[in-house]
Amino acid sequence: MAISNKGVLKAVEDFLGRVLGKPDEDPLATITADQLHIVLRSIEDKYNLLQDENRRLREKIEEQQRMIEDLRRV
Repeated sequence: MAISNKGVLKAVEDFLGRVLGKPDEDPLATITADQLHIVLRSIEDKYNLLQDENRRLREKIEEQQRMIEDLRRV
């Protein structure tokens, strides 16, 4: 059984692609579990920062609303 040059070339390209991290048909095939963990952790950290900022801004708004109410009473 003879192997065509194109078949060998394709097999070598596929092998080198996997070794060098070249994306294949599945774009997620080259993402390692560690990389995914890092990305998800970064997203979680940014989400927590946004929640903290949102909480701080709400408190600031409430404080300003109290000041407005105090000024209206005067």
